[in-house]
Amino acid sequence: MSARNRQPDLAADPLIRKQREVVAEHIASESEGRWEDTYKTFLHGDQSYFEAIPLNQRFEGELGIRGFYASLAAGFPDLRITTLREADAQGISYREVRIEGTHLGEFAGIPGSGRRVAVNLIAVFTFGTGEHADKLIGETAYWDINLMLAQIQGQLPADHIISLKTDN
Repeated sequence: MSARNRQPDLAADPLIRKQREVVAEHIASESEGRWEDTYKTFLHGDQSYFEAIPLNQRFEGELGIRGFYASLAAGFPDLRITTLREADAQGISYREVRIEGTHLGEFAGIPGSGRRVAVNLIAVFTFGTGEHADKLIGETAYWDINLMLAQIQGQLPADHIISLKTDN
């Protein structure tokens, strides 16, 4: 392969390695219900945030982030997260994950249904700069809210797979 087409070895970049460590700890702590450890991955201050695009809500500052995660923990106390794909650049990391759990408590204003939920989610992790390059400023999450609601309401099971017919 010519030098022109060679991709940089991101794993060799110490900043990328640190970002991957932070994101891995963030996801593991969410999945294991170690919420204090999850909060530690964020830069503390008013500039930090968690943004849930399907809910059209941005939870700002440490109190906002804690409020979102308290709601998530109450709604899905057995939440588990599995990383499917990852990509990184300096200052930003992307993860495609599978989130699974039982809807046992209120989440987004919907009382617990006792039903299993499983959806894929894209998370965009934005990092600080300079001395804060190893802390998250924010996380923005995208997922299919209609699929999640259909599972909560019992219209689709959590393991439902849509089968497309083709003429080929």
